[in-house]
Amino acid sequence: MLCRSHLAGCLYTAGRHSDGFKQVRQVLEIDENFWIAHWYLSRFNLKEGNLAEARTSAERVYSLRSPNTLGTGLLAGLLARKGEAARAEALLALLPPPETYGVPMAWVSYCLAQLRIDDAAEWVERAIEQRDPRVTYVLADLRTSTHWPALARKLGLPGS
Repeated sequence: MLCRSHLAGCLYTAGRHSDGFKQVRQVLEIDENFWIAHWYLSRFNLKEGNLAEARTSAERVYSLRSPNTLGTGLLAGLLARKGEAARAEALLALLPPPETYGVPMAWVSYCLAQLRIDDAAEWVERAIEQRDPRVTYVLADLRTSTHWPALARKLGLPGS
C-alpha cells in the first residue's frame, strides 16, 4: 500500500492526475485507514482546488495518525486558509520545536496548504538540513518558488 500510495503521488506529479487519483483510491479500497493515502488524496484535492474534499482527507489523516507532522501541518494550513485561525493555531501549538526532526515538514505542509510557496521552500531548506527524505513528496510544488534554483543545487538535481 505504501508503494502504491507513492506511485499515486508520482503519477499525479507527472501530470497524470486521474491515474494518481485512481491509485490512491485503490489503496483506500484495500485499507480505508491508511493515512498516507489520505494525505495524498488531501494534497491532490488541494491542488485541484477542491478544498472541502482536501479538508475531509486532512481531518482523516489527523484522526488516524496524530501526532503526525505532515497531517498536522496540512490540516492546520487548510483550516487557516478557510478562516479557522483559532483551531489552526491550536494544532500548530501541539508541534514540537522546529529544530525537532521532522517538524519542518509540518510547516512545509502548512505553508503549501495556504499557497505560500516561498515560505514552504524556506522550511524545505530546514528539512533538507535534517535529511528528512519526505522533502521528495513536495519538491514539484516548489518549482515556482524563488528559492527553487538554490534548492535544486543543494539537492544535486539535474539541470540545477
